[in-house]
Amino acid sequence: MPAGAISIISVEYPDGNDSPTYLYQRELTHPDFWEQDDFYAFAPASTDTSITTLYISEVPSTGEDIAVEFNAEHDFLDDDDIDQCTLLEPHLDLIILYVRLA
Repeated sequence: MPAGAISIISVEYPDGNDSPTYLYQRELTHPDFWEQDDFYAFAPASTDTSITTLYISEVPSTGEDIAVEFNAEHDFLDDDDIDQCTLLEPHLDLIILYVRLA
């Protein structure tokens, strides 16, 4: 998982099926997590030096892809215009309006 990932929206495994197959979230500490397929667990980074980890309850086959949608922290924007913004333009406009009104 990329640095800054804070939550999972969906996990599709295997990726690319004509009818998408999504995994269900289950706690990694659940007694049946490793005994049943079709589950994932997410462990966000707990310190600045740790990594965010996604666990799935089955071993992926060679060549199969996993598609993950996730929420992540956005880079800080300042006035120097060299930062890359990862927010959609309409969302950024709404955030700026909210900050100005608050």
